[in-house]
Amino acid sequence: MKKTRTAALICEFNPLHTGHEYILRKMRQERNVICIMSGNFVQRGGPAIADKFTRAKSAVLSGADLVVELPFPYATGSAEYFATGAVSVLERLSCVDELWFGCECGDAGKLTEIAQNMLSKKYLSALDSLSCDEGYALSVQKIYSELYGPCPELESPNNLLAIEYVKALIRLDSSIKPVAIKREGDFHSEVLKENTFPSATAVRKAISQGDDYTKFMPDSAAQILRQAEKDGLFPICEDGRALLCALRMDDGEKFALSAGTSGGLGNRIASLAHQSADTEEFFSALSTKKFTDARLRRTVYNCLFGIKEADLKSMPEYTQLLALNSAGREILAQIRKTADIPIITKPADTSADSRQAQLTDRADAYFTLSLPRPRQSGFFKTLSPYVKENQE
Repeated sequence: MKKTRTAALICEFNPLHTGHEYILRKMRQERNVICIMSGNFVQRGGPAIADKFTRAKSAVLSGADLVVELPFPYATGSAEYFATGAVSVLERLSCVDELWFGCECGDAGKLTEIAQNMLSKKYLSALDSLSCDEGYALSVQKIYSELYGPCPELESPNNLLAIEYVKALIRLDSSIKPVAIKREGDFHSEVLKENTFPSATAVRKAISQGDDYTKFMPDSAAQILRQAEKDGLFPICEDGRALLCALRMDDGEKFALSAGTSGGLGNRIASLAHQSADTEEFFSALSTKKFTDARLRRTVYNCLFGIKEADLKSMPEYTQLLALNSAGREILAQIRKTADIPIITKPADTSADSRQAQLTDRADAYFTLSLPRPRQSGFFKTLSPYVKENQE
């Protein structure tokens, strides 16, 4: 391991495209690169476009040295839980110097100032009295502007996530330095455009429509997806019948114990699962101006897997190794000496009493039903991390 600094990227790579490759290339110029990547389910609520091992392999072939899993259920949590879970793992690895992230702002100092204000007593006190009648995001913007003046940075989703990363670093009193990279290209567009970095949404849409998406991805990543398609592992499609069937097997009383179901949302989910004939009808009926679609989808999966608020508030018990290269081997050897969190290479290494492992097993077992060629429930327990032996 010749490079002296180690940078981390919290990511989903859903899927990995040329914009991600650009950031990885900048990171690895003078640094070792660790990625902490969502597993089989992602923060927008629902399964990823490809499984975690396929996406991790793409990451290593596109510039990452080591890829570990952002544990479930933090990967499907709100921005705060997503960021806190990921930053907690990075802090406990005891080897990360910098946390890189792409956002609209591109100014880590400004984002840090906002994060510090949002952790102040007067802001938190105002937040406690939040009614959320206008929706959480709009209410937060209103409170912040009343206390500290207009803040356009809070109007952009990637800025909001970046601020949560910085807040997590501050709460953990971390020495990890935040590094903001201004996102380039039309990254909010749902349409692929020539000569610009795409959005992951646009790439996923092209995949679903059968359009050519490969020129918006690194060649290696596109090749990996083509092979995964031949193997019946890509693209992932949400199994609507499985989802509705599972929801119909339980009831609102049980769902009320799940995270995010306050205000009778658990009962509404249970009722609509019985009234809807497919997931499109179900999510359309569930939609409301008060909550974003992603927020509602996350809540549905909280009900499906039995995720409680306590599960999200607890800290990760372990992280799983997904892929590495020869430099990553050296990083891993160093981490194993100093890390304050276990890094497992086989799911069988986890304790049967581990709540995180139990929830991960549920999610991975469900995910196998979304594969183009469905597998047995324990399929992901049979897979090993990808290892790239030759270093450039």
